[in-house]
Amino acid sequence: MSFSENLKTARLKKGISQEQLASMLQVSRQAVSKWEQQDGGYPEAEKLMQIALKLEVSIDSLLLDKWFLNEASDSCKKSPAGEKSMSTKLFKKANKMIRVFGTASIGVIDEDGYPSVSAIALCNPNSISELYFTTIMDSNKRKRLQKNSKASINCFTEENNITLVGQAKIYSDQESKSKYWQDWVDLGADIYPGGVSDPDYCFVRFTTERASLWIDEEGAEFDLSLIAS
Repeated sequence: MSFSENLKTARLKKGISQEQLASMLQVSRQAVSKWEQQDGGYPEAEKLMQIALKLEVSIDSLLLDKWFLNEASDSCKKSPAGEKSMSTKLFKKANKMIRVFGTASIGVIDEDGYPSVSAIALCNPNSISELYFTTIMDSNKRKRLQKNSKASINCFTEENNITLVGQAKIYSDQESKSKYWQDWVDLGADIYPGGVSDPDYCFVRFTTERASLWIDEEGAEFDLSLIAS
């Protein structure tokens, strides 16, 4: 399906009207109506992230059809020319693989401009387009991401590798914390003794801009930022 169809389907599944979605996004109802029309265009990247969050869907579930059926697929640099089917297969394999990873490594930029790598526990990963993890407000990771949102996440096995480059956004408002606590964070009760209202609890949303994949002895690179361009 196209983006317009995917958006409308996700909105109706959530049981909200165009007016309600527009209010959530702080845009006009006409803007939402336009996006749901064939060839009605696409929202800007930040607004697209908000749509995915409000409708509880992944960005690639909204845009995957465009990604694989238009010329943006040509940005798969390491795949043999014209073999879009292989790139599509790798992308789907990566999405399937990421769902079984419980942990990953994240690289952030420290105060001196050097990369700093640490381990994170992924929270119900579903797509390489966006990943979530929790951290404490006083952590160096949170402080560094607050200053510089650029980051890289890596997951690997002996045979396969997923490396993602993108932007991280920190959420500490109570509405967002409550929304995601029930799905992921019960296991973190010892870390957050105050539960969902613990002032030290926040979560991070990582949105992928570039992906480098090596899976089953095949490699490809994707520029996911082209999806929303």
